[in-house]
Amino acid sequence: MNAVRLLRGHWSLWGTPDFIHLPKFENGEIISHPEIHYREYLSQELVGMIEAAGYEVLAARYLGLGVARDQAAWKRLVKSNPVTRWLMTKRLFASNQYVLARKRGA
Repeated sequence: MNAVRLLRGHWSLWGTPDFIHLPKFENGEIISHPEIHYREYLSQELVGMIEAAGYEVLAARYLGLGVARDQAAWKRLVKSNPVTRWLMTKRLFASNQYVLARKRGA
């Protein structure tokens, strides 16, 4: 269900976009917000936070896990297929997301 929520542009789990703007640390300790759960952020939320911190976003993408030599041959074959590699760059099949940014004016 979380993948479906994210694909539809909604946040997963509980909480709201307001959570982004709440402090997370105080005096070196994590601040607990029991009414709001830490969650996976949407790409546009990550981009917004990074831009608000004074960075210019160059790319925001998803990526899947690569092929490892110690994986089963069938798994290496499936992962090396061009269609599979393309699917692993989409939110539903990706295992990670990343944002590439640089400090404004740098």
